[in-house]
Amino acid sequence: MASVPTSKIWGAETPEDREQIVTLPESIDWDAYIIASYFVKQPTADPWRLFVGIALEQSTGTWIRVPAETWEVREKYAARVVGLYEVPNLFQKPYPEDGRNFIAMVAFPVENIPTDINALLTAVIGNISMGAAYSQAVKLVDLWLPKSWVKDFKGPKFGIEGVREILKVPKRPIVNNMIKPCTGIPPDVHAKLLYETAAGGVDIIKDDELLSCQKYCDPLERVVKCREAIDKADSEKGEKTLYTVNITTRGDKILELAEKAIEHGANALMLNSAAGYEALRMLAEDPGIKVPILFHPAIWGTYSAHPYAGMAYWVAAKLARLCGNDLQLFPAYYGKFPGWTRDVNVKIFSTLRTKFYHIKRAFPGAGGGIHAGMVELAIKEWGFDQQIPAGAGVHGHPNGSRAGAMSIRQAIDAVMQGIPLDEYAKDHKELKIALEKWGYIRTAEEAAKIFDLKA
Repeated sequence: MASVPTSKIWGAETPEDREQIVTLPESIDWDAYIIASYFVKQPTADPWRLFVGIALEQSTGTWIRVPAETWEVREKYAARVVGLYEVPNLFQKPYPEDGRNFIAMVAFPVENIPTDINALLTAVIGNISMGAAYSQAVKLVDLWLPKSWVKDFKGPKFGIEGVREILKVPKRPIVNNMIKPCTGIPPDVHAKLLYETAAGGVDIIKDDELLSCQKYCDPLERVVKCREAIDKADSEKGEKTLYTVNITTRGDKILELAEKAIEHGANALMLNSAAGYEALRMLAEDPGIKVPILFHPAIWGTYSAHPYAGMAYWVAAKLARLCGNDLQLFPAYYGKFPGWTRDVNVKIFSTLRTKFYHIKRAFPGAGGGIHAGMVELAIKEWGFDQQIPAGAGVHGHPNGSRAGAMSIRQAIDAVMQGIPLDEYAKDHKELKIALEKWGYIRTAEEAAKIFDLKA
């Protein structure tokens, strides 16, 4: 790849120009800036000039300095490079053949960024996401958002504590089941499966992300039938169940469909991430939407999976919490999605559950291929404030969906009582059968054998 001609681009040729943009973190008012941190792989330009260029490209400038971009305009509205750190810090030349790695921190004036996620993402990862001209790789790995900017966001209406209050489940992990098959079944079959899983002890039942507004399974008809099934199951088990109906549709119809779903009996909603963060925020901040919202991460991989481009998964999760996700799912490192690591899961759980100004905590759930034999591992890793999402691990149970749901609840009960799953299974047949079918998974290495596509 050809090097960027750094001598005249971006209009920061003099030391004075450069030091207007490259500055100490202490030189700015942190409450007046959003701080974006980036990982940069193998930069093709001088690293300082590269990030001066990125700061200007994403705030006041372009590839050359234009007349109206005065010193005064830059002083007030230009982004600042407040940190650039080589990892490891190399002093020798020639540099390694595989290039150099940097962590960079760029401060963006909040005056440039209206309080919406569209404007935020355009500023911090807009043009530079296409930036082969800047570097072989630029990935947004963190966002520090000042209280002055976050104050306009309301976050989740319910969060962990609110969902627990609705369900009357004060401590244990909650069980989230997704109806399987994903698509291809009419509302009455959908409702029958929902009834069996609810009666078996599942707390939350969600539509699969692939099921939204198909003609053969209309969401409003689905809500009516599923609400009847929930009410029947709840009266039998003496517990409450939430059904998150997927109301993802064209943007101008989302709120209308959400309102109609609630009118038809929906006690929770689901929105796919493909609809966008501001669609989630629209629902969460609407005073008429008085039910929890589950945000599904279906397309997060398109902008987070690449190690050297896009933005990190935990940044995606932070924005979802900011916009109002009461319930958030994502892959577990011990599940069926290859490439996920424990450190990514740790960061996402922390992002969703730790203090974030006035924003309530969101209920995290790490899933994908989860079954009863993994419950002990999940609770050991993430504690009680989590969803345990299980789809085929419920519906694929040899004795049916109800038994599958019971096996998950039995596994939770065993862990809550400090009893190993195989010991507890001796007196609980649903759990016993689940362990016989899928195994007692104590480590991620054991789980990997289940999902080894080469086996």
